[in-house]
Amino acid sequence: MKSRERALCSALLSEPDKVPLFELLITPQVAKAVLGREPLYWNPQIYLNIIAEEKSLDKIEEKFAEDAIDLSHRKLHHDLFMNGRLCFLKKPKLSL
Repeated sequence: MKSRERALCSALLSEPDKVPLFELLITPQVAKAVLGREPLYWNPQIYLNIIAEEKSLDKIEEKFAEDAIDLSHRKLHHDLFMNGRLCFLKKPKLSL
């Protein structure tokens, strides 16, 4: 079975050829070591820096997804990966 088939099979409570492999969370330090670059993936400090520079949130989400795919699928050969929404979707309104 391919990863997609394995994941769908298990989600539908059928029996896949083997248990799908995934990590719930990979720390930024581990992601950096595996990817060989500083990832946006699960790295709140980089999120905040990009948001502070008023960069596009679409670009942030695109980069997050790219990091998740590179890390989980291409490097670690996982069947599934978590692609949660960003915690900081809007610039916070500060009130004094």
